[in-house]
Amino acid sequence: MIGVWRVFGFKKAVFFGLLTRWGLDVCTKVAFVRGVRNGALWCGMGGLIWCLGSVICAQEAEAGACCMSSALSGVGRLRIWEKFAVGVRSGGLFEMGQWDTKADWRGYGSDYLAHEWRSEVWGLVGVHRQISLFARVPWSLNHRRVGDQEAWDGWFGDIQGGARFDLIRVGQHPHIPALALIVGVQAPTGRATHASRQSIGADVTGRGAWVLSAGAVLEKTFYPLFLQLDIGVQIPLPAERADLGVMQRFGVGVPLVLTGGIEMAKTVVLALHLRFLWEDDLTLGERRIVESSRVDVGASASLAWSFDPHWTLQVLVDSGVFVSQMGRNQPGRLFASLGLRYGFF
Repeated sequence: MIGVWRVFGFKKAVFFGLLTRWGLDVCTKVAFVRGVRNGALWCGMGGLIWCLGSVICAQEAEAGACCMSSALSGVGRLRIWEKFAVGVRSGGLFEMGQWDTKADWRGYGSDYLAHEWRSEVWGLVGVHRQISLFARVPWSLNHRRVGDQEAWDGWFGDIQGGARFDLIRVGQHPHIPALALIVGVQAPTGRATHASRQSIGADVTGRGAWVLSAGAVLEKTFYPLFLQLDIGVQIPLPAERADLGVMQRFGVGVPLVLTGGIEMAKTVVLALHLRFLWEDDLTLGERRIVESSRVDVGASASLAWSFDPHWTLQVLVDSGVFVSQMGRNQPGRLFASLGLRYGFF
């Protein structure tokens, strides 16, 4: 009857509970006094009332479960009643140092500075009850200083698009985790490092290659808690390096994200994320560049506040783990962002 309480309020929940108990008690007494036939009739009525309460409870549980992780940060997923969602996110990224090829951490000195203001707009539209399409358009403004050289520059990042297939929806089965498959593509609309027009690379906003991706999302709710595991594979396609006259190919990447969250109130969700990325060695022409593989480990916290049925405020703070062996060939970054999501229904 907890679900009935949450949908209809305390008084009606008590009414459903007492009515169910009364029906079952009468069922037993009538069966004993007047025989099985009349007893069966009352049992059916009691059972019908119990089923009604169970259905309402199950529907409320699915509705509550569907919402918790849907709008935590970025694109996310649609709530079951939404037709589409759009959003914007903007935040600052600060480089604190870098892991070298041996995974040793080295913090930057006062003669080097790298800041980025990163923004994006995104959209998510449902084309079927279990299929949705998404797109992201990022933009970056970079500030970099190396010694006595300093520059500001910006451009679009690498645009992304894809589709999500919800094979098992969140809350659909009480004992089976939700399962979604995601496929995507990233276009080289940003400016790659080798195409930079500056000696200190303040205008770099992309990787310079098409990237295909596929992954799966597993999620299990234990209301008000939930756990989510994202696992995927990223396959960069070969791209021409005009400056070297050869084809370049980034290594295949495997990202993992483990998320645990809690619904603090009806409108507030708090979550912690642990992320890991491994990327294989870079290839130039036919030559594999030894010790060029990349590792990135980090953690983040996010908060989503649905202050209106349509609107959600999104806050995210992300950081690397700035010690040796927790990264390789990767800058160590601190990132904080603020986002706003609108869901249409």
